[in-house]
Amino acid sequence: MNRSKRQRTPLLARSSAGLIAIYVISFALFLDNHSLAPVIAPYAASLGATVAMAGVIVGAFSAINLFSNLGAGYILDRIGRRLPLLTGLALMGVALLLYPVAGEPERLLVLRMVHGLGAGL
Repeated sequence: MNRSKRQRTPLLARSSAGLIAIYVISFALFLDNHSLAPVIAPYAASLGATVAMAGVIVGAFSAINLFSNLGAGYILDRIGRRLPLLTGLALMGVALLLYPVAGEPERLLVLRMVHGLGAGL
């Protein structure tokens, strides 16, 4: 009878709150990436990138992200979820903070690669 006196959060309510949190985080991450898509090529050009280099810079995120997604499952199974997810968020945050101070197309390319790697984790 003591168990009935304690208030417990119903499983549905707990899972709904968790699901909403996942949706909000996913929305923020996709907003981050997709809001950059239309401006990254002109930004690369403003740094002196050729049209071909701007294309490589734009595509670097997706290319690195593809391969890091493939390896992320193995890493998550081996060492757990927390560290890779926090590492990925940190890499994405650092890359985003350094975009405005890239200064050269080559640095922007490296930042796009780091951003793609972080998004894959």
